[in-house]
Amino acid sequence: MTNIFRIIKRKILTLCLLLVSLFSFAQDYSDQQIGFDIVRVVSELKQRGLNDPEELSRELKIIRELHVLEYQSIKKNEDEVLQKLNLSQNSKTELLRATVVIDITPLEKDALLALYNSTNGANWKNKQGWDFSKPVTSWNGVTGWYGLSVTNGHLTYINLENNNLNGYLPTQIDQLKYLTYFNVNVNKVAGTILPEIGQLENLEVLYLNQNELTGNIPSALGQLKKLRILDLRVNKLTGEIPSVIGQLKELQTLNLGTNQLTGKIPSEIGQLERLEMLALSYNQLGGDIIPEITKLSKLSSLFLHYNQLTGSIPIGIGQLGSLKEIYLYTNKLSGTIPKELGLLSNLITLSLNYNQLTGEIPKELGNLAKLKTLYVSVNQLTGMVPPEIYMLSQLQALHVGENQLTGIIPQDIHKLSNLTFLAYNNNKFYGTIPPTIGQLAKLNSLFLHGNQFTGSIPPEISRLTNLTSAFNLSYNLLEGPIPNLDNIGLSANFGLHGNKFRFIDLKSQYPVLNNRTKFTYNIQKVVDVAKTINGAIGTSITMKMYEDNRYLPEETFQWFKNGKIVPGATSRQFVIPSIIQTDAGSYYCEARHPILSNYKETIDYLVLKRAPITLTTAPCKSVVGIIKVVK
Repeated sequence: MTNIFRIIKRKILTLCLLLVSLFSFAQDYSDQQIGFDIVRVVSELKQRGLNDPEELSRELKIIRELHVLEYQSIKKNEDEVLQKLNLSQNSKTELLRATVVIDITPLEKDALLALYNSTNGANWKNKQGWDFSKPVTSWNGVTGWYGLSVTNGHLTYINLENNNLNGYLPTQIDQLKYLTYFNVNVNKVAGTILPEIGQLENLEVLYLNQNELTGNIPSALGQLKKLRILDLRVNKLTGEIPSVIGQLKELQTLNLGTNQLTGKIPSEIGQLERLEMLALSYNQLGGDIIPEITKLSKLSSLFLHYNQLTGSIPIGIGQLGSLKEIYLYTNKLSGTIPKELGLLSNLITLSLNYNQLTGEIPKELGNLAKLKTLYVSVNQLTGMVPPEIYMLSQLQALHVGENQLTGIIPQDIHKLSNLTFLAYNNNKFYGTIPPTIGQLAKLNSLFLHGNQFTGSIPPEISRLTNLTSAFNLSYNLLEGPIPNLDNIGLSANFGLHGNKFRFIDLKSQYPVLNNRTKFTYNIQKVVDVAKTINGAIGTSITMKMYEDNRYLPEETFQWFKNGKIVPGATSRQFVIPSIIQTDAGSYYCEARHPILSNYKETIDYLVLKRAPITLTTAPCKSVVGIIKVVK
């Protein structure tokens, strides 16, 4: 019963930590704002076999951070495109400060009225100036019709983003022939995308993202020959991506992410020679990454993550010199990582995690001098981390966990001076943890668990004063005294379980460690070495725990035989003064500490166990011969 309560308590604490960490992580952007669906992500991570709460928490943070980076990139790309547009037409400032009152045409005004009525305009957040008995004039921030701009008597600009529009778009929208900019982002617009939108021949920007739109993407959108930005992300769109998208020759941003689109990526996308951002993430797209993508010479952002893409990564991507971000994570990609990616001198983020990639990490990635994020975790990669990777001085996040990588962490690790996140977990790394790791002053999270690291924790670890998120060294072969960790942030989850630490190693730092949000040490590998003793009947034998005599005097002991307590055997040494045949069996000893093994004092208490001693018995051999008595 006590164990059940301890397990429940631990799960509740872990869940609280997960929610608190995600809440603090989400201070800058809301999940809705960046299109992060935590329920969906958790479900998909569990489908991939990730069930440990701490592992889930770590991967959720990583994926959410990638969402933040993607969102920031999308906004930056939009701003850059819009800025270019404003240079090629009357400046927005002039439009918004228009002083000449010229009403728009009756047809355009009818279309506005239809939009107002069909989206429940009476309950918009801001409907200032929307008085249909008066002329439609540009909004200047104080007066005019909110969200509108009028040029030469025609409506050219509609921006009703995040304004509580609730309903559907009216068919009369095709009467806004002079419209260049249409934005109803972040509302509750439902229904299908009207084919009538394809009649807006002057449209350059179309924002319909983060609504409740359903149905297919209409082929009529292929008629928008002047379109520069098409953003339909975060809706409930289904069906395939229409091939007519390839007719939008002026398109610079195509964002169809976070929908329910199926089928393959149309090869016609390769015709969009001006495209700078291609975002098709969070759909159900299958097939290969189209080779035609290598024709997009101006592409700076490629977001294809969270689909069901198969095949290999096209080698030709290495020719796209403008690329700054490649997000291919959580697909079914196979083959090797192309060494040609090392040619992308402007690359900042490379995320290939959660695929089925094999082979080695190409050393050519060490040429990516601007690279800040490198995620290749959860694949089937082998070999060593190339030394060239440790020369990437701008790198801030390096995740190679959950592969079959081997080798040591070199002393050169300290050259990654901007690193904030480092994960080598669940591989086959060995050797000692280099003391130079203590020079990574910006490091916030360190995951080295699930490897074969030996030796002690280097004292230099105490210099990592920014290590406030997580510090996991569990399931290695580490042993010896725990260094002074007073300077490491108390909020860091600190994992030491699954190693070879003893009470004598933990006691000095226990007061500091136990004040942490989460400190786990409750499982350690067995003490000493398993052995077999052949004992002659009638002789004595002494069995010992801590054969190297490294223990604390306050420890208590209990010996077991064949899994059952040996009454009275409560010392570190167990002596059988005269072996009999029934003494044969498997013996081990458990050691406890009055504090570190007290479940009332700690959530995860520790019991150390000696490796088994197998005792076999045999009668004394008879001595045949003549005994000669010498007087």
